[in-house]
Amino acid sequence: MLGHTLWILDASQDFLVQIDLVGDRVVSTVPVPPSAIAAGDGRVLTISPVGLAGSAPPPLTLDRVDPATGTLRLVRDDLDAPPNIAVGLGSAWLAGNDTLVRVDPMTGQILADRSIPGALTAAVACGKLWIQALGPGGASLDQIDPGTGRVIWQTAVPEGTLAPQAAAGACWLLEGDGRIAKLEPGAGIVNRTPPIGMTVQVAGDAFWETTWDGQLRKVDPTSGQPGGPTWQLPKADLPSNPKFADWRLIGLDGDTWLLDATGVVKLGFGSAG
Repeated sequence: MLGHTLWILDASQDFLVQIDLVGDRVVSTVPVPPSAIAAGDGRVLTISPVGLAGSAPPPLTLDRVDPATGTLRLVRDDLDAPPNIAVGLGSAWLAGNDTLVRVDPMTGQILADRSIPGALTAAVACGKLWIQALGPGGASLDQIDPGTGRVIWQTAVPEGTLAPQAAAGACWLLEGDGRIAKLEPGAGIVNRTPPIGMTVQVAGDAFWETTWDGQLRKVDPTSGQPGGPTWQLPKADLPSNPKFADWRLIGLDGDTWLLDATGVVKLGFGSAG
């Protein structure tokens, strides 16, 4: 999401689709190679190719999406860096096995190359830089000083934990065991709920769980208790469907949107907490 615009990489990963949620229209369809996409600082960046087999992957290409023309603008086509990308704090962050690379998103210049143990993914959230690392001892979440690459704070997390997210004036983790954890940057986790549903998502300032019969219902992020409106997912999105995970909720200007393989639907309740 950037402003009122939603960017979607289609299922075939051949096109990047720009949707204006307020105007209810597709703004542009951008052909892309197999890519990873990230948005932040008012920019949308893609990095490619991704998902290629082989022991010696080719150099990566970093492109910037021009939302006005619906085209890709080449930033650099010879990056020797990992393919996982995050954008924010004035930089693009490329993470992979034991490596975190900081790149200027306008010129492609490598600003720093840090060694951090583990299979890494990067995220920028709550105004901070985070690394999720998976190693022999399990998974961890690290808060990183973007200037020095120093680990400020670290904690073990269940595998499958999502990147931190800002909502309702705080920073949160959706953990791999179905819990919601509240984060205090620089201090750590200050609260955890009991395990909740099979899927938990954040839309705007509200938290939603999915039940086994396909209902979306709002939950309190501090207690994990359900309350408020519910929504029955369409039959195609029920757990019996192999593509059950192919949907997500989006909050924008107090509204809640459901995105699935068939389109984007505005739901009849708000996204306030």
